[in-house]
Amino acid sequence: MKCGVSTACYYPELTENALYELVSHQVPYIEIFLNTFSELEVPFVKRLQEILKQGLTQVVSVHPFTSGMEPLLFFSNYKRRFEDGVCLYQHYFEFCNRIGAKYLIFHGAHKDVLCEDNLYFERFDKLNEYAKSAGIELLQENVARCKSRNIDFIQRMKQQLGDSVHFTLDTKQCIRSEVSPIEMLKVMGEQVRHIHFSDRKGQQDCLLPGKGDGKILGLLPILKKQNYQGTVFIEVYRKSYQEYSEIIQGYQFLESYMANLL
Repeated sequence: MKCGVSTACYYPELTENALYELVSHQVPYIEIFLNTFSELEVPFVKRLQEILKQGLTQVVSVHPFTSGMEPLLFFSNYKRRFEDGVCLYQHYFEFCNRIGAKYLIFHGAHKDVLCEDNLYFERFDKLNEYAKSAGIELLQENVARCKSRNIDFIQRMKQQLGDSVHFTLDTKQCIRSEVSPIEMLKVMGEQVRHIHFSDRKGQQDCLLPGKGDGKILGLLPILKKQNYQGTVFIEVYRKSYQEYSEIIQGYQFLESYMANLL
């Protein structure tokens, strides 16, 4: 079990500047949150590669800025739009390959989208097959505004797709969905590959590790017992802290906590 940080923590700082901050502080595992179309182009990828060469940092995953478009692209009845959506996401797969990432994060359809579960699972599986053919894997994340907010939905997805589907568990999204992160983990089981982690306190559900009440840390021994081999990524928002140095402090807190787990 490893510890890392998402560049999303720095938004709206430019992606390359966020990456440089993490590389310069020797954070070993990073998720890159892309923010616009030009960041998918080869010259920008080369710019990120030059930054990565300055440290010993590995990019594990990529988060697309088009997550909000996924209901429209992949879960409507308009077949051509799905095909064009696949073409768009091929650019993310190429980006992942160039930058060395193995996972692409997927939100999917909003909870109010009229899309039958079977169609959802079929479309996800088809897109995931395209990803796998490129050497990448699509990870379904639980998101409060999406169908994936629901434990029963995740369970049905596992039943339908079996071992071909894997997941990202986001702790703050669980809380916003009024779902226990531990219960969500139980349902995702050994098919969880990725964690988006944040602390909480009272009504604040997106704090840096060490800044909340610490109850969410109880998830980590369960992950260790489950022999989780992935990365626990800190993912908070800019309003969650005052100074960039706090992100590194949060990372150091989480890294130390994880290192001392029995």
